[in-house]
Amino acid sequence: MKRIQEYIKDVVLILTNKHRSVGEKARLFYYYTKISVLNFLNNKIINPKEVTFLSFKVRFVSFSEFFMLVREIFVYEPYYFNSEKENPLVFDCGGNIGLATLYFKFLYPKARIVVFEPVPDIYKILKKNIEINNLSSVEVHNLALSDKESEDYIYVRDSMTLASTMSKEEAHGGKKIKINTSTLSKFINTEVDFLKMDIQLSEYRSISDLAKNGVLRNIKEAIIEFHYLFGYKENLFSKVLEIFEENSMHYKVSFNGEKPGMFITYLVRFFRQPK
Repeated sequence: MKRIQEYIKDVVLILTNKHRSVGEKARLFYYYTKISVLNFLNNKIINPKEVTFLSFKVRFVSFSEFFMLVREIFVYEPYYFNSEKENPLVFDCGGNIGLATLYFKFLYPKARIVVFEPVPDIYKILKKNIEINNLSSVEVHNLALSDKESEDYIYVRDSMTLASTMSKEEAHGGKKIKINTSTLSKFINTEVDFLKMDIQLSEYRSISDLAKNGVLRNIKEAIIEFHYLFGYKENLFSKVLEIFEENSMHYKVSFNGEKPGMFITYLVRFFRQPK
């Protein structure tokens, strides 16, 4: 019953969307219904590793994670932005298997996209999803974003790759994997139309790097999923908002979710003020 209620709620959102054409709504309704049925059958009759969604072929580690991402990204659309350009420049920080990248290509087929994904095995799937869909103007980096270039470790849980983190406090038994880190500022030398950031407790380091190197104001609009972990020494949410204020950025904060006693997540959308 709960799944049916969620499906009806999601379909209402799809069909009442104000910025999609009738044809886009119909396509999204059809494919969302198709994968909702697959989600019901998953691990009972079938165990898919690749599906077609909209015009894209998508490979994944876990169908349940794929379905969760589709609901979040294509139905609730936290990453929607309006651009007058045919080919806006988008940075996808925390790319996972590439669902957000596919969403940006669905919005703007000619979009230029720079993607960062630190986990080697997930990065391979991300690269494959870009290749099998013949996506042009997509640049992919197997890097974690931080405030310095170095080697570090990330903790990856087989049952929940979306929760991969560089924080020992949030590791929860995840496999420890050596990775390379880089600064985001190194890659920004022009105006960025939209930046999406979901980098699991490394938000402050990356935002402070952008401000320190004078490129934060190159970003017209962004949305950050900020993870506030109880007991974590780098819970610097107020510092992030302070950086926005010091750099004359507008911002809006909305509650995104909570696991009582463990963490809270917020969505922070910020905009560059007109000069």
